[in-house]
Amino acid sequence: MGYGIRMMASRQRGRFLPMPDYDLSEMGEVKLTIYGRVVDEAYTRLLMERSDLPLVDIHL
Repeated sequence: MGYGIRMMASRQRGRFLPMPDYDLSEMGEVKLTIYGRVVDEAYTRLLMERSDLPLVDIHL
């Protein structure tokens, strides 16, 4: 429906977890990796300190 990716990214952000990774290397296929634990503590601290950052800025 078009809003699922944004919703997943917002939930990850709200839990201070890394943003999902999307692999579009295969034609007609999308591989999604959602992290369920902290991978980079500095990134997590930044998210906790700067909750005002727009989603587009933190999803690199």
